[in-house]
Order: sequence, then structure tokens, then C-alpha cells
Amino acid sequence: MIFSVSEANNFIKALLDAVPQLQTIFVRGEISNYKLYPSGHHYFTLKDEGSALKCVMFRGMAGKLRFRPENGMKVIAFDIYQVPVISEQLGIPYVEMDELLAQSDFISVHAPAVDGGALISAENIAKMKDGVVVINTSRGTNVDEAALLDALNSGKVRAAGLDVYADEPATNVALYSHPMVSCTPHIGSATVEAQGRIGEELVEIISKM
Repeated sequence: MIFSVSEANNFIKALLDAVPQLQTIFVRGEISNYKLYPSGHHYFTLKDEGSALKCVMFRGMAGKLRFRPENGMKVIAFDIYQVPVISEQLGIPYVEMDELLAQSDFISVHAPAVDGGALISAENIAKMKDGVVVINTSRGTNVDEAALLDALNSGKVRAAGLDVYADEPATNVALYSHPMVSCTPHIGSATVEAQGRIGEELVEIISKM
């Protein structure tokens, strides 16, 4: 029997649709062979230590992504309050803090100021990979700046990107002038998405007045 491409796709789709367990599965793996075609479709491979899956994300679904996939990228998250949309729609698994610290090549902090000390502390830096990159666009007090500077000088932390500071205006000259630190003036919210959400919240507040 010879199938056309469309017939083969429809046949395989019918087989997959007939298995309920396949309707809500999520696959965790490392991206490789990633390519974005002019059509808007994303082609890539998801792999782990034992196997690989060839994948395509069609333009309609790809348009909902809030990030650009890259080869080798595997995103994980930690939060004491887990948001279902993060894991269910974006496919980003939640892990424990120690696992995130130990596995990540890049650690980006997006959290309100926390009680009980900095999230990026000397203790937590010691649990990170050597050569990690740390990014903080949350609150300056979430980073122990002295510990971060020590880690930069030792090479434990390869580089840091900072948008917020323990003191504002910033006063830690040794940290902010470090050759492996990139600083921005507290403008993390100046994105299209953030400004759109601010507008939506303002409309909601005004409509309730």
C-alpha cells in the first residue's frame, strides 16, 4: 500500500488520537538540531541520555511561545507557589531549589523580595555549577552582593547580569564595575509583554472605580 504524505499524516494522527494517555503528555528533554523556517514552523530534536524524538512545532502554536528555543536549552523552574500554566502550557518542569542550583548553566531570578535572606547567597552559590551565569531582574536584596562579587573573582560565577541593586542608586562600585558584570538601570519591566500587562491591570482597576 502506498500513502500520500497527507494520508500518512492522517493515519498516524488517528492512531495517536486513539490513545487517551497521549493527549496530555509532556516530554522533557534537551533541544538539538533546532531550525526556524521561513514558514514559521520550528523543527528540532528532543533528546535525553538514551533516545531522541524528531519534532515539529507548527506556526500557530509557535506563535504562543514567550521565548526563542535554542540548541541545548532545557528550562527548569523553582517556586514555592507553582503556577500550572508554567508546567502545563509552557512545558517547564518544577524542581527543588537544590536541583535547580546544581543543574543550571544560567540562573535567572524573578521573585519578590524574600524573607530570611538572599536567594543568591554564599551557601546557594556553593551549590551551583562552576562557571554559572547569574541574572537578577527581581529585587536587589535577593542577591548577596558581597558573596556574588567573591564568586565572580574566584571564577565560580562566570558572569552576572543585574537590573536591580541592594541600594538604589547603586553604591557597590566594585561589583558594578566588574568586567564580567553587565548592569541596566532597573528597567526589567520595560518589555512589550510587561507594559501590556500593566495596561490591562490599569483598565481593570479603572473599570471597578
